[in-house]
Amino acid sequence: MDPITSPGDELAGRLRAIREDEHQDPSRRALTNRELAAYVGTTAVLCLLGLLVMVL
Repeated sequence: MDPITSPGDELAGRLRAIREDEHQDPSRRALTNRELAAYVGTTAVLCLLGLLVMVL
């Protein structure tokens, strides 16, 4: 027989399973310094290009 669990225990188990799934998902990893610099650089270039277009 399965032990009787409370709704809180069931919720805790589900949250634990979700956390483990997200931890193993490679798309959830932190950005590397190189990737972050590329995003910031691209954003800066696009902003400067937009300013140039507005001025001209």
